[in-house]
Parts: sequence; C-alpha cells; structure tokens
Amino acid sequence: VDLLVSADTDRGVADALRREGQTDSAFDEMVKQVATNNRKVKGSRMFEIGMEYWMNSLLSGVSTQVVNIMGNVLNATMRQLELIGGAALTGDMRTAKAAFKYAFDMESLRESVKYSVRAFKNDDSILMEGSRVFDDDQFRTYAIQSDRQDAIGGMINILGHIVRAPTRALLTGDEFFKQMSYRSNAKMELAMEAMSKGISDGMEMAKYVDEKFKDLITDGGHAYSEAAITREAFEKAREQGLTYGTKQAEFVKKYKKEHVFDETKGKLAERSVESAKQTTFTNRSNEGVVDKVGNVVGYGLQQLPLLRLVVPFLNTPTNILKAGIGRSPFGAGKAIWDAKKLLKDDIRQGAFSKDPVVRARAVGQLSTAVGVTAMMSHYIMTGDDETKGAMGQLITGGGPSNRDQAAVMK
Repeated sequence: VDLLVSADTDRGVADALRREGQTDSAFDEMVKQVATNNRKVKGSRMFEIGMEYWMNSLLSGVSTQVVNIMGNVLNATMRQLELIGGAALTGDMRTAKAAFKYAFDMESLRESVKYSVRAFKNDDSILMEGSRVFDDDQFRTYAIQSDRQDAIGGMINILGHIVRAPTRALLTGDEFFKQMSYRSNAKMELAMEAMSKGISDGMEMAKYVDEKFKDLITDGGHAYSEAAITREAFEKAREQGLTYGTKQAEFVKKYKKEHVFDETKGKLAERSVESAKQTTFTNRSNEGVVDKVGNVVGYGLQQLPLLRLVVPFLNTPTNILKAGIGRSPFGAGKAIWDAKKLLKDDIRQGAFSKDPVVRARAVGQLSTAVGVTAMMSHYIMTGDDETKGAMGQLITGGGPSNRDQAAVMK
C-alpha cells in the first residue's frame, strides 16, 4: 500500500509492483480494474470539468474577492476584540494581556504573507492541507488537469491553472488569515504558559514564546500534527529525488523516528487550527439547526450532483450564517433558552469552561449578541413618534405615509 500511495505516476506504480515481485498476471489484473473504473467515471469527469469552470466563474468577480478579504478582516478583528473583552469581563487580565500582545504580531504578519504567496503558487493551503474558503471537501476536484508528460498535458495543466485563478486568489487571502490566526492563538497560549511559570519580563517572555512556537510549525509552514510530520517527510524525500519505492519509504520512516509526535504540542496546535478555521469560516460542525439543515442539503448534493449548479457552495455560507446568528438577538435568546436544557448550549458551556481562552471567547461572543440586541432595542424604542414610525417603515418596507416624504424617498 505504501508503494502504491507514494508512487507519483502510473509507471511508478508498475515499476514498484514489479520490483516487489508482483507477477505479470497480477499487474495485468490491476490494469484491467483501473480501465474499468476509468470508463465508469468518464462521464462524471466531463461534469466536473464544467463545474470547475462554473464555480470559478462565480468567484471571479472583483466584489467577491473584496468581500472575502473584508469579511476575514472584520471577523478576525471581531474575534480578537471578543477574546480580549471576554477575558476582561471575567477578570482574567492575563488572557486579555496575552491576546492583545499577539493579536497582530509583526513577525506573524511577515510569515503569513510569505505562506499566502506560496499557497497561490501551489494552488493549495499550506497551513492545513485541503482546508480552503468556498470549497467543500467531498466535491473538490482538479478536473482540468492531466498526468501526461508531453506538450498536450502541459497545455491542459496551464489551462486549468488559469481557470482556477479566482479560487487561487481566494485561497491566498484565506491562507494569510489562517496563518495569522494560528500564530496569534498559539503565541497567546504560550505567553499565558510563560506567565504561569513566573516569567514577567517582556524580553524573556518573547524569547520563550518564539522558541516554543518553532515546535508548532513545520519547516514547510504546516500546522504541527502527525499528518503534517508525514507530509513533511514525503516533501523532504522528494527534494532528494526519492519519489517512490523502498528508498522513499525508508527515508520517511527514519524522518518520523527523528521527529516523534508530541501529544501536548499537538493539542495546542489543534486548538490553534480550530481558531484559524473559525476565523476564515472553514470550520466543520454538526451542532445546531443551521448545521443540521446544511447536512441535509449536503446529502442531497451528493445524491443529485446537478443540484450543485444551484448550490455550488455550502460549508462557507453555512458558517457565515452561523456566525451572524450567534452574534444577533437570536444568539442571545438561544443561550437563554438553552439554560432550560441543563446548559447544553455550546456558548453557555463555554462561559463556564475551565479553559480561560474558551471561557473568554464564549463570554465575548455572548456579550456581542447582547450588545447588538441592546442597540437594536434602543434604536427602535427611543425617540419621538416620528422616529419610531420611520423605524417601523424601514422594517416593513412600507415607506412614509406623507406623500411629499414618500416622493423625496423615491
């Protein structure tokens, strides 16, 4: 299995099998099976080519690109302010101080720019492979591409690269904010760890954070995990010309032995990855009404692929909707209502969490929801009758009852 997975081309698979003593009949049987599978997917391949072009067309507008960047800017800023504010409201000034210090660290900014440029060139996420905005894993394809090593294959790959330019542009911004959020959360928790060890000097704390953070990011810019170590091992092997076979497998095994996975570091990295996904609306969840509706729609899209022409994107819009609802009067009401269900609501559970970061984020988000509710209530309920009437007209779309005022508005 390792040989088949690590081989980059069909010829590599054939060579690997024959070197390992596979008989010609076994190899011929494998080739027949591959040919049978290819015939089955030939029709779907044409559909995927059309979908790839269609989805990139939808995302090619300048307004789409600008809104994506501004959405990430606003969400990242709001999440940091909620974290700082939530920590302050709970009296946890240590968390508030650490969050403020590493919210927009200049070193993190420089590194994030570097890896976002690399993501654009590679056409894939660097920090966490496969996680990207306006993209659903089960439907992702690079349909306009070829494994052929001749001029025709090269032309097809160039065409696919051009067609995917809009999604690559979105990926660039997505990667930047993922890298920033990952670094911000990881360094904040490391700073809190340093303070808990009695380190109060700013220079010593910065040195502690920088040294510890190096262990949470691989040489290639990937978030620390067992999978990232394996991925890094294969990348290092390819750099040395080991593209498949026994030598590559031996190199990977040795590399992983020299870079043993640390579970404690892995948990910190995992929390930071989740923070990065939430900042860029690429997280996955199965909780709440919105998620359940999204799961039903997703199942329908799997059963009837043509529906993707109507609903080409699912995960990112669902997360945006959830983020908005969670910080609206509905979010505040949901937290209060779920108090009757033994605190099953995730926000209420978070508010009583022993983890200071989880607690601060939950209190901050709930405070935002309460603040939005208060502002809306104040705007509707205060002022003279004319102001209230204008607000009512704004909600209903009825317009002013005075004919002259209606004419002015028109």
